[in-house]
Amino acid sequence: MKGYLKELLEQQEYDVYAHPGELLEEHVARCLGYFEKIDGEKDLKGILARYIREKSGVADPGLLDWAWQMFRDIVTSHDIGKVTPEFQRQKMKNCNAPHEVLLDERARHSLLSSVIYLDYYLGEIRGSELDKETQKLLERLAKLNSYVISRHHGNLSAVGDYFNGLKEGDGNDVLTVLREGKLSGCVPENIRNKDLRMRSEYDSFDYFYCRLAYSVLVACDYYATSENDSGMKMEGFGNIHLPDELERGYEGTSLQQSIRKFEREQFGRMKAEDAEDIDQLRSTMFLEAEREYEKDGAGNIFYLGAPTGSGKSNIALDISIKMMKNRGRKLFYIYPFNTLVEQNRSTLEKLLPSEMYDEIAVVNSLTPIKTGDEDGEGRQRYEKALLDRQFFNYPIVLSTHVTFSDMMLGTGRENAFGFHQLSGAVVVLDEIQSYRNKIWGELMIMLQSCARLMDMQIVIMSATLPDLTVLSGVTDGVSRLLKDPGRYFRLPFFRDRVKISLELLEIKNFSLQLLKDHIRNNHGSGERVLVEFMFKKTADEFYRMLREDDTMDIPIFCITGDDSLFQREKILAPIKNGEIRECILISTQVLEAGADIDMDVGYKNISKLDSEEQFLGRINRSCRRSGIVYFFQLDDAGAIYRGDYRMSRELTLENPGMVDILLDKDFDSYYACVLQTMKKYGLESTGEDGLERFEIHQLGILDFPAIARRLRLIEKDKLVQDVFLCRKITLENGQVLDGAEVWSQYRALLYDEDMPFAEKKVKLSRVRARMSHFIYQIRMKDGAIPDEQLGSLMFFKEGESFFRNGRLDREKLEEMDGLFV
Repeated sequence: MKGYLKELLEQQEYDVYAHPGELLEEHVARCLGYFEKIDGEKDLKGILARYIREKSGVADPGLLDWAWQMFRDIVTSHDIGKVTPEFQRQKMKNCNAPHEVLLDERARHSLLSSVIYLDYYLGEIRGSELDKETQKLLERLAKLNSYVISRHHGNLSAVGDYFNGLKEGDGNDVLTVLREGKLSGCVPENIRNKDLRMRSEYDSFDYFYCRLAYSVLVACDYYATSENDSGMKMEGFGNIHLPDELERGYEGTSLQQSIRKFEREQFGRMKAEDAEDIDQLRSTMFLEAEREYEKDGAGNIFYLGAPTGSGKSNIALDISIKMMKNRGRKLFYIYPFNTLVEQNRSTLEKLLPSEMYDEIAVVNSLTPIKTGDEDGEGRQRYEKALLDRQFFNYPIVLSTHVTFSDMMLGTGRENAFGFHQLSGAVVVLDEIQSYRNKIWGELMIMLQSCARLMDMQIVIMSATLPDLTVLSGVTDGVSRLLKDPGRYFRLPFFRDRVKISLELLEIKNFSLQLLKDHIRNNHGSGERVLVEFMFKKTADEFYRMLREDDTMDIPIFCITGDDSLFQREKILAPIKNGEIRECILISTQVLEAGADIDMDVGYKNISKLDSEEQFLGRINRSCRRSGIVYFFQLDDAGAIYRGDYRMSRELTLENPGMVDILLDKDFDSYYACVLQTMKKYGLESTGEDGLERFEIHQLGILDFPAIARRLRLIEKDKLVQDVFLCRKITLENGQVLDGAEVWSQYRALLYDEDMPFAEKKVKLSRVRARMSHFIYQIRMKDGAIPDEQLGSLMFFKEGESFFRNGRLDREKLEEMDGLFV
């Protein structure tokens, strides 16, 4: 198509620019240069070969050559629509372009580019000597490619909307204009009305093919545009180039040295049941998982189900490094919450040698955009830093489920920027059961397809791990790293590490006063007690109750979703490092999964069974003492986990059978019950929740927005408002952070119209990291009047008045006319 582009440009009576001062041919050459670089690192042709083999059923080199050229020409032709006189005159200020309007005053170019591409390739395919089936497949591919071109300056829309827009124009549409010969050198002759019909004929492979093509196109376009604007050339995209060095550094850590010593001296000569301490048991599990991967490491998805405190993070790191040596290009570690991202960054830095720290990047809403160590604050530095963040150009990425889900499934333009980085990637997904379980089946279908197409290897790990292939119906390429994890759960080190008491669960009309009396009469002296509630309000009420009781002579702390990461770590740090040997820590579910704390006694409001196990993992974590957990029922957890199949009464501790399952750690039986219920209402249902509707009416027509809505991990509360409560905070290093100064810096950056875009984005990310100490999510009533508002963010100058003893005072907020949490 490059020759076609050249011929079309030659027929125009004026120079055609892609950007001010840059001819279209120059921009296309830059884009193709980046396409070759990305292909060199990400093996795009290998991905396309898998896609063609999936669609055609054969590995045909000739067919692949056609598909590859068509894929490459997405980049070649994406801006060909800029040839119109209105675009040149309005956008490029090209005074040589004639004063006429071919399409419309908005000077759109993406849609025109897509039509020119589609018409060109339909003609090439139909004029070839290919057989009819091959022609049909390539025509289908040409239609998908043209859709991608049409969206390269917008979000991913429904594919049907694109074709309907071409078919149902009002006389001023692109096809009509071109068929009338108004654009010199371009008269579409090959697009027929039947080509624009939308059928339910697509699947998850088509979905991810479109996403890949879109991601590669916008990456090439962005890199080329940035190079033209600033002179900054992108030379690499964050691949790990020295996996052997990574492995050597990892194997040199003290933990790995101790495991290898155990491997040489004892592994294979002793049974797990004969382990003398928990470290021997952890080493046994580590080495068993390693052996299983070495036997069967060719798959795409690996389950790692293991008890809390068994060293899953280290096992996953070991396996992921081995995957990198085999074929991986990049490591992603994905966690449920921002708190766990930061915690596991610290864990990784303990497990990796110091020279590897710079390879790690945290990508989330709370962490500033990473910049290099180069001197100065020049434009190119900011440009590179922003592009690296937008396109995930880091060897090791730590992020959240929401960020990863947006990369795979989000429709926003920036959501899909980094999707091509998943080519050959190794991904560790932690606590996958924390997703909304109504969408487990759909997510597993998408994960399996994405992994196959992109040649990914995914480790899914959790203490309570459902076998989601029951819902997807596909088991190929999925294996377990521990063949019988229940064997370890049942060992005394894990099963008997914590005693379970239901005495409080049997009390009718249970109250906070009864809970307080039980703790005071039975625990606290020399012990660390963890109490978990379902709701922030209940946690705050209990915290005040204990703080206001002069007879409670033990340190009392509270952590809920209202507390910033800094506040949480300030409380947890002395508990983790042993400075505080006795305390009562009150919390909501924020500490349930993955928090690295080791308490002696636990009290918990019952909810899902796997949440109960996660909570047990915070008690006697080291197995060096004795631990006990009391379950009670005060708040209805169903209000939190609305729509979760696991909240059925027969699947909670209200059912004596579930008590036995929790005592015996028989989570395979538990999830067999859960998944059968979900299968009944999912795979076997044709209603709104059924997989059939998803596969035919959403995935089948590539309705990107509908798919994204269905697979959204977190249902957003439309009433929640971000509120900045201005106050002064003393950080751990003694620095005083003044909210008024932070707000002023934020306002100044927003209103600075002269600062280059990349520099502003980087500096805003730094300010927003500081702003996180002051921002709370609050439900708003009509009539709340802030002191200032920037966008949707409300600013309250007297923020300190909403706090009592350093904690957000919910009662004060409720008393304030117009505000309540």
